[in-house]
Amino acid sequence: MGKGKKTTPNTPASKTPAGPSCGTLDAFLLPPDPTDGDQACSKMAAAAVASSSPPVAPDEGTLQRLEALLHTLPTREDIHRLIATVQDTFKADLAEVRGEISDLETRLTVMEARTDTCTHVDNTEHSISTMRRRIDDLENRSRRHNIRVRGIRESVINVKARLVSIFNMLLGEEAVSTADIDRAHRALRAPQNPPAPPRDVICHLPNYQLKAAIMDKARTRRVWHFKDDELELYHDLSPYTLLARRSLRPVTALLREANMPYRWGHPFSLQVRIDNRLHSIFSPSDVPRFLEALRFPPTEVQNWEVDQPYMSPPLEGGRPQRPPRAARKSRDVLPDRCSSRTASAAGSDGAD
Repeated sequence: MGKGKKTTPNTPASKTPAGPSCGTLDAFLLPPDPTDGDQACSKMAAAAVASSSPPVAPDEGTLQRLEALLHTLPTREDIHRLIATVQDTFKADLAEVRGEISDLETRLTVMEARTDTCTHVDNTEHSISTMRRRIDDLENRSRRHNIRVRGIRESVINVKARLVSIFNMLLGEEAVSTADIDRAHRALRAPQNPPAPPRDVICHLPNYQLKAAIMDKARTRRVWHFKDDELELYHDLSPYTLLARRSLRPVTALLREANMPYRWGHPFSLQVRIDNRLHSIFSPSDVPRFLEALRFPPTEVQNWEVDQPYMSPPLEGGRPQRPPRAARKSRDVLPDRCSSRTASAAGSDGAD
């Protein structure tokens, strides 16, 4: 008697409702259906069933859509043409960039040359400024024995005798004579009418101690009265030094307001000592640093090295020349004159 076999009843396959037929490429070529998010589990089950079921042949509609999509894809010629266009555009842009770089290199070379020129000019200006200060120092040294007297009337002819009287009046004794004054003359300019101030008188004293004693006494008072003349005595300085001091008047005014003592140096300089530190002005470029060190506000100062009104412009036709002298007569005429004089003398002797 054999074992009975256990048979399982065949369950009929579940039939899905008929729907629109879709090929296997539609999932990749068509946009996703928005209802897929709500039926995620059913899609997974359908995918499992589809994987176990045999492949379904694409229908004609899918093939037509696939062919239409393939026709829209670019061909090799289109790709080559696109690459050529991109290359041409890139070459044009690259050529433009290279041109701009070349222009920048040219401009940079020019700017470097100009920078070198500016550096050379700055060094030259510094050298010229130093040389000008040294020349000014030499000129002031040549004037160090001079005294400039302002206020002597133009009607005074013998200025040396008047200076002797003035200096003796300052010193309070007969310490100066005409022999102590080497020379004296008025400033080299044309005299003006009486309403204008008289020309200064410049004198040279070979004895420097005597000159220093006179100036020390004259410094005690600004104006001295002598025979109805109001006199002022100054050191005889070069025009460059006078212009520089005149240009620094705004700075000296600030120093006087702040009660800061200052002194003039030789060669030209303006010196102030604060907290054992010496601050000096030698050229116009030193003014901003000087004001900043003393905590003064920025002040505009005339550039006395550039603006030089004391220097007369060059003459257009050059310096005036003397007219040429008449040619001397030849010495050959002298024997004739001597012979004529001898003949006339002999004739007069014969007549006697």
